Amino acid sequence: MKYSHYLPVGFDALSAVPRHSLMYMSYKKTFALPAEGTKNFTVGVDYVFIGDEKKEIPIEVEITDPQGVTVARTILLVPCQKGKQTTVRDNFLTADPSTADEGVGIDPDFDDEMDMEVGVM
Repeated sequence: MKYSHYLPVGFDALSAVPRHSLMYMSYKKTFALPAEGTKNFTVGVDYVFIGDEKKEIPIEVEITDPQGVTVARTILLVPCQKGKQTTVRDNFLTADPSTADEGVGIDPDFDDEMDMEVGVM
């Protein structure tokens, strides 16, 4: 996971304000591929300091194989709000890295139900 903009790494407890922002923060997580048929799988978790205003944080999620070759990549703006949890769900393991500019869509009002229109052929 890579953060391509400023990300606060400290918090001033007296004034309740995030402080000390750094650019290009990132972290890596190693995991084994899930068993076939697995519906949900966590590829990363992070906590960020947010002030009173809502913010969209640009992040890049990249999945590489053991040799370091990128097999999936997406860039997205994650809406964040103080005291709230944001969960992003999509097909990161099957996303085509060459279409990263299209990214993964985030619906902050997502209610765990997928509504899709299927055309008739």
